[in-house]
Amino acid sequence: APAPLTGIVWRTVPHGHPDEVPLDFLGQILGNGNSSRLYRQLVADTQQAVQTTAWTYNLEQDGVFAVGAMQSPIGDPNSILNAIQIHIAQIQKEGVTDEELAKARNNYLKDIVAENLTIESKAVLLGTASMIEGDTEKANEIIKQINSVTAQDIQRVANEYLMPSRALVVRVKQNSEGKKDNEQAPLVAAREEVAPPPGRPGEKRPDSFPKQPPIHPIQPARVTPDYSEHQLANGLKVMVVKNHEVPYVSVMLGMPYGAWCEEKPGTASMVFSMLTKGTEHYSEAQLAEELERRAISLAGEATMDTGTISMNCLTDQIRDGMRFLSEIVLRPSFDQTEFDKLLQQKLAGLAIQQQSPEYLADKEMKKRIFGTHPYARTAEGEVDDLKKLSTDDLKSYWASFARPEQAVLIFAGDIEDQKAFDLAQTWLGEWKNQNPLPSVQLPEIPSMQARHIYLVDQPGSSQAQIRVGQLGITRHNQPDYFISRIVGSYFGGSFNSRLNRTIRVEKGLTYGAWGSYIAQNRAGYFEINTFTKTESVKETVQTIFDLIDNLQKQPPADSELNDSKTYIAGSFLLYRETPQQIAGDLWLIESQHLGKRYLDKLFETVRKTTQQECLSLVDTTLMPDKMVVVVVGDAEKLADSLKSIAPVTEIRAEDAQP
Repeated sequence: APAPLTGIVWRTVPHGHPDEVPLDFLGQILGNGNSSRLYRQLVADTQQAVQTTAWTYNLEQDGVFAVGAMQSPIGDPNSILNAIQIHIAQIQKEGVTDEELAKARNNYLKDIVAENLTIESKAVLLGTASMIEGDTEKANEIIKQINSVTAQDIQRVANEYLMPSRALVVRVKQNSEGKKDNEQAPLVAAREEVAPPPGRPGEKRPDSFPKQPPIHPIQPARVTPDYSEHQLANGLKVMVVKNHEVPYVSVMLGMPYGAWCEEKPGTASMVFSMLTKGTEHYSEAQLAEELERRAISLAGEATMDTGTISMNCLTDQIRDGMRFLSEIVLRPSFDQTEFDKLLQQKLAGLAIQQQSPEYLADKEMKKRIFGTHPYARTAEGEVDDLKKLSTDDLKSYWASFARPEQAVLIFAGDIEDQKAFDLAQTWLGEWKNQNPLPSVQLPEIPSMQARHIYLVDQPGSSQAQIRVGQLGITRHNQPDYFISRIVGSYFGGSFNSRLNRTIRVEKGLTYGAWGSYIAQNRAGYFEINTFTKTESVKETVQTIFDLIDNLQKQPPADSELNDSKTYIAGSFLLYRETPQQIAGDLWLIESQHLGKRYLDKLFETVRKTTQQECLSLVDTTLMPDKMVVVVVGDAEKLADSLKSIAPVTEIRAEDAQP
């Protein structure tokens, strides 16, 4: 438990009970969202917590209501618990305000509408209504239930279910040392099990049924989505993907400047996180209240390659949604007080991440592959990086890289082309940036060296994280990248892949192993990711290299090739079902300049790829004798055995932190 938690849990009602929805409202008002009662007091005002939550969990026969907070370094668990109890008592005695009721209702309605964008969510709603509530029509009554909830209902359920005598107080104390050896769950080797015969007793499988499920051959298809495109006078490109199935619209403003161009690590991530923490016209609290009252979601995020601002809302709120998006783009304040608060939240989150063996392994792997290039670090930065930042750094970054002529605005959902263009012109048409675009000089990515093992020491650990990798290819390497999707699938991308089948199923060395090509805009890499118990580390690493050797010599079997092709082609529509998913594709294509026919070329190449092309790709892109191996585990127990595979450099865990 790298972070302390304090909370209370009550047993409540099963799914379908009339009080389930009022309890959902209660959770929204208490601890969900930046304008909720507990967030305002514990996170925004006193900084005793870095996160608050309140939620319901309802199953067929019973349910629970939980409320709690993740404590900050200056927080006190008793004070947090007291705040939770006071707010619950206030609601029990005084009820909730009309504004809180309306805000909770609007957000609940938006969530329900957004859920109905996918076939799977519709199936879940219908299946749950049928099996749990006994009537599929119940799936259509949720909107009516949401609209019928009153302030009195919320006060009543708070008194009925959240009684002190029924409360289970939960405190998780921080334990930065992690588990001891005898506390680790053992990895169990796989056993051969005899499956029962298919079908039901007494039933005979029809002779006409095929022995294997028939799979239709992949047919030529056009998969490039339909969209319209327009450009404003200031250079901002506007794209629209229409879908009128539900009254829901999302808008994404994408910029091709992420962490790769920052002078100080962590700047871009902090900039985009700060955009919703106040503007010239709204304080952080006022902005949170205005957005959540209208059920408008607005957030910024920076990855290594890009920065994005995402907004979504119900159709009737799109004008206000664009107004607030414009506000944070054109008039961010980067307020010092809010910066200090956000900094403490991010530092607390990093303190948790940096104790994770998975985090250490991933970070060490990127550092060894990319050297001093920005890709060697995380977009979020590290603790020491963030402590060096100031609001002036954030203002300078935004003044340099927030530019309309470099940005793309994508509308997706229930909106017509002309309305989207008009909204873009109204709220972002005057956006200008007269500052010169800085020239960014990136360090060279180091050339690959002889195979080497970097052993990050975690004394006493009974398990080890393992990463094996090297430089790879990007989406610009066409058609090689398209073929790599197939190779990655049959080698390490699925449960039945060569990697997982050998290491997990046959040898029982792990619960999971994954490996494939990973593409970023400026460089790609190939990585294998798994973990195992300490005694099996050498065998696991050696098995990985044996499998890579086999991958270079053994072309995919007909079944491997066909299954991989079928999965990739079949999942194309699954991952492009909603207009928001399509918008994500468009932004990828735009931000990496892949060309308008990128998806069509990918689909067609996958359909036609041969076994020999797969083998040729592996032969030209993988060099196992130059791969980096990172192991995070007990160095005293592992170092000697690993030296037979490659030279070993031991690294203390604290030295793995920059």
